[in-house]
Amino acid sequence: MKRTLALAAVVVLSCATGTAQTTPQDNSPKIVVEKLLKMGLDGEIMTDEGLNRARTFFVHPVYSPPGGKIAVFGKDFSILNERVTANSTEIDVDIDPEGEIDSTLKYSEPTKHTYKSAIVFHLVLSDKYWELEPDGKTPKQVTGTPGWKIEDSDAVLWLGADSALRYVAERRNKTSDSTTRRNAEITIGILKRLR
Repeated sequence: MKRTLALAAVVVLSCATGTAQTTPQDNSPKIVVEKLLKMGLDGEIMTDEGLNRARTFFVHPVYSPPGGKIAVFGKDFSILNERVTANSTEIDVDIDPEGEIDSTLKYSEPTKHTYKSAIVFHLVLSDKYWELEPDGKTPKQVTGTPGWKIEDSDAVLWLGADSALRYVAERRNKTSDSTTRRNAEITIGILKRLR
């Protein structure tokens, strides 16, 4: 009798765990945002492979480098709030802004008296994401496994100071524009102090 009950319990547990549907832990809205910001801190997003991986976090195409600005932030960030509905969520992230870099590699300080700042990420549940065509330049929309994707596409690349330093140095070495090179030298000096 005990064997029959034990066997029945194993069968019930096996069936229950085999049919339970859960959202993968590594694709929760919070984890998606944390992964993206960590990729900016450690510079992974600056590699082709890293940027391609980051594109899978977005509903809309993300280009490299973005035509807009680079936001430089400190090494610490934290999720403040997460507001979730059935198919969408907003996540507030507490960051330490350290400045911005524009397309001419000119550095701008953060607003005075800004110690911490919150940014809001809007995410939706979607099976669409972006990857590059074989030419390495043209983005194409791909259908895959449903997961949380960042809906915002505001042409801001979030980087830590070390990653921003590498980005500016690489761009300086590739440009012949004297203004951009001069801005880069000044920005590199500032970023070295922020490290």
